[in-house]
Amino acid sequence: MTTEPARRGRGRPPHPDILTPREWQVLDLIREGLTNEQIAQRLDVSLATAKYHVSEILTKLGLTSREEAAAWQPEPVPIRWWQRALASVPRRAWPLVGVAAALTALAALGVIAWSLSDRDEEQQAVGAPTPSEASLPSATPLTTAPSTPTLVPLLPPPGAPQLVYIHPDGGLWVASPDGAYNRRLTDRCPGNQIKWSPDGEFLACSYFSMAIFNAEGHEVWRRDHSIDAPGIMFLEWAPDSRRLAFRDADGAIHIVHVADGTDQIVKSDALPLGWVGGNTLLVGLNVQDSEGPSAYTYETHLLNIETGESTSAPYFDGKRFWVSPGGDRVVVLTGTGSEDVGLAVYDVATGIETPVQSVGISYPSEGIPNRSISFSKDGTKFFAASAQSAGPTTIFTCAIEASGCEVFGSVPGVLLTISDEGFVAYLTPGGIPETLHIADLATGATATLGLAHPNFAWRPTRQQ
Repeated sequence: MTTEPARRGRGRPPHPDILTPREWQVLDLIREGLTNEQIAQRLDVSLATAKYHVSEILTKLGLTSREEAAAWQPEPVPIRWWQRALASVPRRAWPLVGVAAALTALAALGVIAWSLSDRDEEQQAVGAPTPSEASLPSATPLTTAPSTPTLVPLLPPPGAPQLVYIHPDGGLWVASPDGAYNRRLTDRCPGNQIKWSPDGEFLACSYFSMAIFNAEGHEVWRRDHSIDAPGIMFLEWAPDSRRLAFRDADGAIHIVHVADGTDQIVKSDALPLGWVGGNTLLVGLNVQDSEGPSAYTYETHLLNIETGESTSAPYFDGKRFWVSPGGDRVVVLTGTGSEDVGLAVYDVATGIETPVQSVGISYPSEGIPNRSISFSKDGTKFFAASAQSAGPTTIFTCAIEASGCEVFGSVPGVLLTISDEGFVAYLTPGGIPETLHIADLATGATATLGLAHPNFAWRPTRQQ
């Protein structure tokens, strides 16, 4: 067993420049002639992270080589007289200025403006000044949400639905369903796999490495791997939301305990597939990976993490399934052909499978999105998305007792995820990044968040 001390990161403040503050650091190191490996060592990040920052710099500046980046200089942009006046005040002194003093100073500048013309000057800088809080737009109707991230200083209220997604700037952003709230949560998410704990208190990000954040974006645990291939996959939160099982780069199942950061290895050469009890994991053993991460084959077992004993669970072999947050029910894709494929609900305690009577859910035998199924906040139903390869995607609500499904609505996207309250986030095609949208199927309202990478997840709504 290994233990890693938790690292804490505050995240970067909103910044309007063409490059993020971290990318400016990397650009300076490129100008010093450092290699990617040296940049990673200097900044104490993984090699993959350093390479990502260099790639982002070249892309944003429209350059093709490190040499061009080292020689690049920012274009001059006009600055107005009042911006120059404010710029003369030391930035570190700004927090010491009270609101009343700031208003007085601005009023004085307004008097001066009466007698001065509004002259533009040239200054070597990139980007516009940070907007004041007063200039931020107020909440907008759902159908007119801003298409670019709006920097809002306060988190949504506890228990409010929130969507996290990977923004084109590389940061992890959080947005409200109406799109009025949309801001960076952290820039330290080390991958594209995102998974919330069942209570919505913690968020895990992984791919090359892994980090766990609390709901405010503060880092509580981290592991970096200096590898160029996916290292940490198959994230599965325990029902208590304080333990996270995952497959590490060593091929073993690890469990990190959020409270103290301890890392427990529970099974070698295995995959975690879901928690079906407080100390029981559904796992894949005898793993074969001949065609990449999407082609794993394995034998399904129930693993007691306290004793290390496992028992075969052949019912799940070769099936696609989704375990409920409480671990007591599993929605299973049944059948193997193109016509006899359907859904069933499996009761973990009794071992009884109950077929779901659908009203047109289409599930072909291949290409079923992992995020096609989600569970409602109250636990009485689940949401299911049809898995069509083109055209609109229909969303259904199905009773967890398997009494049947009803059409809830549809969205014009295929890659999507559904919140526990029925909000749907989806992408419209057009390359990567694509345009991310949110639909409230209960009201028919929609919001557009702007460009995003195809990695996003709804925060579970906590019971109040």
